[in-house]
This record gives sequence, C-alpha cells and structure tokens, in this order.
Amino acid sequence: MINNPKRTSRANLVYQLLLIFNDKNIDYDRYLNYRANIINLIINKNRLSIKKIVDETLKNIGTFNRTLDQVISDVMKTKNSYIEYDFSKCLNIILFFMKQGNVDHRYISYIVDNILNNINFLYYKTEPIKRILKESGIYDRDIDTVYDYVKLCSEDVTEIREVLKQEYNKYKDSISFLSRYSINRM
Repeated sequence: MINNPKRTSRANLVYQLLLIFNDKNIDYDRYLNYRANIINLIINKNRLSIKKIVDETLKNIGTFNRTLDQVISDVMKTKNSYIEYDFSKCLNIILFFMKQGNVDHRYISYIVDNILNNINFLYYKTEPIKRILKESGIYDRDIDTVYDYVKLCSEDVTEIREVLKQEYNKYKDSISFLSRYSINRM
C-alpha cells in the first residue's frame, strides 16, 4: 500500500484509505480517484471555498464523467457530512487496527498528522464552542471572529445564542452576510 510515508502525497493516502473502506470492483477505481481528490481538497487546512474545490475537481476530473451540478452536489455532501462522520469513523477504525497490529509508528503518525488532525481542526472536534457555532450556521470563515465574543460561555447552546444576540452590534460588520442571517434567525 504505502512504501514510504514521507514520499506519499495526502491525495494518494486518501485514495488508499478509500480503497480499504470501499471494497468494490475494479470499475470503481475512477470514482475513488474522484472522491479522493475532493476529500484531499476539503481537508486542506486553508479552508478552500466550495467554488475553489469545485473548480479544482473539474480540472482534475480525468475520465470520470460528472456534470457541474453533480460535482457541486458531491462536494457539498462530502464536506457537510461524509468526512466528518463516515470517513473519520472508518479512519479511526483503521488506526485502531494499525496500532493493534504493531504497524510501524511512522505510518500511523503520518495518517494522524496529515489527515486526522486536519479533520479535527476543520470540524472543530476538539473545540466544543466553535463546533456549536458551526452547527448553528455560522460561516466557517467567521467562526474565529464570533468565537472571541462567546469564548467565555459554557457549552450550553442557549447561552451561546443569547450572547451572540447581545453582542451582535459589536461584530456584525466583520462577518459575512450568511453568518448575520443565521444569527438573526436564532
């Protein structure tokens, strides 16, 4: 599978993991390449926009035939649920068996450093208040700005939403329309 972790790109690693997760026939290979490309772009710590991910996917789609609408749909589904729940769950299972099987620590570290840590960072798995903000509809790029006003709150959703409404005038000019809309609808 992976001979040298230092020479393996993250995209290739994601592809290899998808091969393990999805035991399908050989015709499934083009779909997995396509899916690995999308996942690799989404788990970039720079938080690429949906438009950038779709553009890059269309550029690198190869022989897998998808329309623009299908690519957008696939990117949205992958970003909004697949990576956070299904992919990371399967990844944790693979890591568990790698540890139990006494696999060389370099391989485990490479997967954790290049994939799992990125997922945890992007989906706020270790920061409950930021996760609540994301689940409340705050745009990803606005979460850090809004977080400054609610970081002293407990992990109670109601309390966070109340503070968001109370402090709204202080930060409303520095966040996007999407986040303002979500906060106004709370």
